[in-house]
Amino acid sequence: MKSARSIRLGVAAMLALPALGMSQSISLTDDLGRERRCQPAEKPKRLPAVADLVDSVALVRTLAESGQADTLLLSLLFDDAGRLTTVRPIEGRAAPPAGLAEAIRSSLKPQKVSGPWAIRLRMSASGPLVQLERSVYCPAAPAQPELSSGTMRIEMRSGDRMPPATGKIRVDAEVRLDAQGTPINVDLRQGSGLREIDEETMRRLQTERFLPALVDGLAVPSWYRTDGSRTRF
Repeated sequence: MKSARSIRLGVAAMLALPALGMSQSISLTDDLGRERRCQPAEKPKRLPAVADLVDSVALVRTLAESGQADTLLLSLLFDDAGRLTTVRPIEGRAAPPAGLAEAIRSSLKPQKVSGPWAIRLRMSASGPLVQLERSVYCPAAPAQPELSSGTMRIEMRSGDRMPPATGKIRVDAEVRLDAQGTPINVDLRQGSGLREIDEETMRRLQTERFLPALVDGLAVPSWYRTDGSRTRF
């Protein structure tokens, strides 16, 4: 049962894209010419020594046997269980030299890293040289700098809470995104106390366009939260 009382609230603030607050922010342009706010990957917390991650001697030998003369920069992507899922060149080549991905997998040593993570492997057969570098992570973000904004008039329903006198309200929601940035699920984490506002927020997020998360330029599944939290890499 609806109350006869109606109120008009501004809803822009609750959906605004939060500032990233990164200590090291990197501006990149994706394949479609869109500017992205990125950062060095946070995981692993400390880069391991090369010998603690892979057998560098075996990798350099495999690289030399492949005929690769130039320096090769690879991105290694690991899933939640710590399994290596992707080995891909970042520059120059469409695929790693023959046998190199398998050599990396077979020489890989387990790491104590929780959740998905990534690292870069720079190699040269002429050095010989193997180095580890941090991957670059671009978190998912709304395609527009600010999600749909404006004001809306609502009618309070039975059980709704009165909003604060300022008229400012907060809704926290989490959007699960596929590798294309398409919302596949929206979960309300903290409601406003006004069901009509909560329902409208969910509807907007379900239809919103998002820029997908990128790890070294590769689009990956992720999640986005309106409170500023994000998938961590």
